Amino acid sequence: MLKNILVKSLIVISIFNISNAETIMLEQVEARGDANNFSNDIVNHNGSAAVISANTLKKGAVRSIDEALQKIPGVQIRDYTGTGALPKIAIRGFGGQGNAHSNTGLILLDGVNIYGAPYSNIELALFPVTMQMVDHIEVTKGAQGLWAGPNTFSGVINIISKPIPKEWESEISEKITWWGLSGNLYDLKQQGKSFGNNMLFDTYLRTGGGVTDNFRIQAQANLIKGEGFRDNTPQTIQNYKLDSEYDINEHHSLKSYIQYYEYYIKLAGTLKPSDYMQNPFQNLRPYESSSGPATRVGVSYDYDFEKDNLNGFFNLTYFFHNISRNFTTGDKNFPSNGSSGYYEKPTEIQDNVRSFVVNGIMPKLTLEIDSNNITQKIITGMSYYSEQIASLGKTTKIDTGVTTSDGRKYYSNHFLATHISDEINLFDMFSITPGIRYDFLYYEGITEPQVTTYNEVSGGLNIGYHPTSSLLLFANYNRSFLPRQYGNKPSLDINYNQHANVAEAGIRYDFNDDLITTATYFMVYVDNQSVNIGKESKQIGATRTQGLELELYYNPHSLEGLNLHFGYNFIDARQLAPNENYNKFLPYVSPHQFIMDISYNFGKTMIAYSSYFYSSSFGDITNNPVETEWGEKGKLPAYYVANLQLSRPIYENGKQKILGSLQVNNIFDYRYYFRGDGMSSIGRFTAPGRSMSVQVQYMF
Repeated sequence: MLKNILVKSLIVISIFNISNAETIMLEQVEARGDANNFSNDIVNHNGSAAVISANTLKKGAVRSIDEALQKIPGVQIRDYTGTGALPKIAIRGFGGQGNAHSNTGLILLDGVNIYGAPYSNIELALFPVTMQMVDHIEVTKGAQGLWAGPNTFSGVINIISKPIPKEWESEISEKITWWGLSGNLYDLKQQGKSFGNNMLFDTYLRTGGGVTDNFRIQAQANLIKGEGFRDNTPQTIQNYKLDSEYDINEHHSLKSYIQYYEYYIKLAGTLKPSDYMQNPFQNLRPYESSSGPATRVGVSYDYDFEKDNLNGFFNLTYFFHNISRNFTTGDKNFPSNGSSGYYEKPTEIQDNVRSFVVNGIMPKLTLEIDSNNITQKIITGMSYYSEQIASLGKTTKIDTGVTTSDGRKYYSNHFLATHISDEINLFDMFSITPGIRYDFLYYEGITEPQVTTYNEVSGGLNIGYHPTSSLLLFANYNRSFLPRQYGNKPSLDINYNQHANVAEAGIRYDFNDDLITTATYFMVYVDNQSVNIGKESKQIGATRTQGLELELYYNPHSLEGLNLHFGYNFIDARQLAPNENYNKFLPYVSPHQFIMDISYNFGKTMIAYSSYFYSSSFGDITNNPVETEWGEKGKLPAYYVANLQLSRPIYENGKQKILGSLQVNNIFDYRYYFRGDGMSSIGRFTAPGRSMSVQVQYMF
């Protein structure tokens, strides 16, 4: 079973077949070759989609989920931690300009929304995912995610956990990462730091399988502990998950999970440009950290039936999560302008605590009707979410230890959505899928009594045409929206929603299952976008991104074991409001992105090379090309990152296997930086330098 998971197949039917997510999930993916991220379902998908396979995550020179997602054209990551613990994800130009916690684009774990609050706190301030517990990742862009919920206009990322095997199996894995901290490996005396100064340990345990013919269970534990790639950045992440599946009979089944996740990360923040040049890995912010626990629970009931030319599927899902997070800063570590107190000794410590209790229930009905040369797939469903949000700010004087609070605030929000779509296929050549979605949003401030309600109607149309079996033409459109965010309430109008119109058109060609190439044009128009300016969110008005994505997979049958993947993305992201910034570029968006992945099997040994390039971008909405003394403005550098991994079995005897791998990331030690983090908005935020990882897995 494990071999099938790692090498041959991807099961995209998630452990939880969540009602609003199925239409964006590729129903079954059987990968071609050993390391492919494409399949028959992707070839026939009427839109832009990709799967990062289990084999790629294990053997494709991928250090973290951040690293993996950059194999997808149109996706850009600002990697602040090196471990993927606090990802900053932008898709097609959106997601990096808000509070810098990935606030535009839907992120799912096994089909379940993992944001603190699915409607009113769309950010990844806590990310309850560790890579060793992930089987594969699905990415869809364009209009395909309309039914998954609000906030889908830039794309949908669905992270799939490792499934429960039918036969009992266990796994123990240890991965050790050494960070290269020296600015010059040939001049170690200058900074007194050598390659391997910091070490990070990643321990993973898994056991599970069939207890009886109709009951399966699996337990997983992942502990990450050690140092980050910056000075004085200890990190501890714990992730525990228990899954179960019970087949009541041939047509009825129950699935459930319970997960506990907790993390503590010491952050280093940004650096003044001159300090960055002296040592980009130093930490001058002794009080910055991020921490918090998360408990997630879910139960899913499935029922399927068949009668003549009608197949039906009914799903009812309930999920609950209780998430808390805290960002801690020193008062002088978060300047709002210039040099004012940039590195002065802090006099107080500020804690920013948020907690989110969310309940969700989602019924869904799918009907498949087959009548000769015409087939239909009708999907209708509802979703209800309740959000209980609490916030607390605390300030502690360092010299006296006295703590004061701004008072706990409470909010209670409720959201109801319903949707219906009808996918009509004619003669296996032409398909058209119209659909509509309605959202009712209810916000209630309890501490400051106030009730606000909204009604949103979204719609979409998807078209696909197969003139031949190897050629697909597709086009799609939808209207999506980003609801008013709790975190933006102090600085944004209370009736503030961001609306987006999304269009996509493309062509995909499959040549003898050896070569698959896709070209996609996309356009996203947002009526009133919010971006992060220093500590505050600001409405900058209308924005538009448009561009071209090219992707090619080549796996020649004549040379078994060779896998090639190339990608390119051009994006033009502009501000359209009639003011002094009209037609200027959106910040943090690189116009050009290049991707190259190559892997080859030498017998049982696999060598993988992956790389990505991003062109220079602007670091503020005014497009100031010159960096200021304190780094609050200025262009961000272009960068190229290359990774290499060597993997092979060390021992095999029946079910017992020992696999080993050696991985080097950023092998050329390319130096680059970001800007615009929600905690440290001024200065340069160092990206990871060179690292080396050794991993040993024992499966039995």
